[in-house]
Amino acid sequence: MWFEGGARSLGGVLQAALSNGYLLSRIEEPLPNPAVLRIPLPVAAPFLWIQLTDQALAHVRRAELRARDVVPAGDRPTPGVDIVEAFPERLGAYVGFVDGAYPERGTFWTRANRRARLWLAPAGASTLVATLHVGPKPTAVSLRVGESREEHSLRAEETRTVRIPLPPGVLRVPIEIQARDSFVPAEVDPASADTRELGCQVRFVLE
Repeated sequence: MWFEGGARSLGGVLQAALSNGYLLSRIEEPLPNPAVLRIPLPVAAPFLWIQLTDQALAHVRRAELRARDVVPAGDRPTPGVDIVEAFPERLGAYVGFVDGAYPERGTFWTRANRRARLWLAPAGASTLVATLHVGPKPTAVSLRVGESREEHSLRAEETRTVRIPLPPGVLRVPIEIQARDSFVPAEVDPASADTRELGCQVRFVLE
């Protein structure tokens, strides 16, 4: 991004964010002229916002978006993701939901006993910490993270945390989670209006 006036630097902030406001990349004042913001996208995001504070926006002369590394079409994850959620504690890390899940901003439920499929962009993290929780029925939960496969048997209403090492330097990791049994909250709790059929609730943290 180029600014008017020939100034070597300018006050303000230039950042890239997902549609829900989570940041992927950011540079702060003083902004160089031109200012170059690198945005890693190992997993395709359906929407991306480029944001600039008003202080610098008034001086923009030209903006250019250029792809540095393009993944060949045959190597791209298919099908694509519909929803993305980021990890606020790790800039550039996010997860893309393909199908089989109900995302809930920070956690998600698997849909009934369907397999939830996701793509993880770990942004250099070495460990994925997954917290699993099931409802009023005991159930087995299968978890695949890259080449790692685990099976967990959970009691009714049990919460369990598992740690899965991530391969060093990996840009994206496929994840699949599936619960054997499911429940409908409205059928077990008269105060609930939730008629979704749910399997396992999942929360991810990166370390």
